[in-house]
Amino acid sequence: MMKIKLKILLLVTILLFTVMFLVGCKQLQQQFQKKTTEVNESVLPEESLIKEEGTAQPITEEPLKNVNKKINIPCNTTADCEQGQFCIDQKCGTIADLYKTDCATLCNYKDIKVVTSDGETYTLHRGEGSYTAAGALAWTLLSGPNYCPGNAAIIPIQLEKVSDGKILESNVLTLNVGQTSPQITHPTVKRVKFTLKIDSVNETCS
Repeated sequence: MMKIKLKILLLVTILLFTVMFLVGCKQLQQQFQKKTTEVNESVLPEESLIKEEGTAQPITEEPLKNVNKKINIPCNTTADCEQGQFCIDQKCGTIADLYKTDCATLCNYKDIKVVTSDGETYTLHRGEGSYTAAGALAWTLLSGPNYCPGNAAIIPIQLEKVSDGKILESNVLTLNVGQTSPQITHPTVKRVKFTLKIDSVNETCS
């Protein structure tokens, strides 16, 4: 009788362990499935992103703006500028850039009356000039294109500072009629303190 009870107790114990084992396995399986689902959900957006990135999309390029915009580089002398340019009012450029030229009627000028701080008065054409301080400073009224009427005439004047026959500096200043230049000096000849005034011009248009 005692042996039968022990067998029954042993069977019950084994049954309980079996049930507990099965329940535990089921819980582990559920947890594993839950984690797998979470991992898949976190991966899906990246997979979607990869698919979207893999899809060819039309590329729209922004049109280039101000491609032809002129950039005026600062300078002290024409040697600082590219070939074909002058150092005009301390910026590199060309004489043609000073004027608007796309008009049906165009103008130009001659008979430019220039008054200097030396007490001299000159009436010159474009391309002509003079000098001061025994040639240490030479100035020339530069030629330029015909231009649109209605604006004040711009007179470009080339200044060349010379020593021992060599040009130390060359640049261009611009003046309007009635305007006097700032004081012009020389890097080695300290006595040079020169100014120019454009007193008048004879402008013609056609």
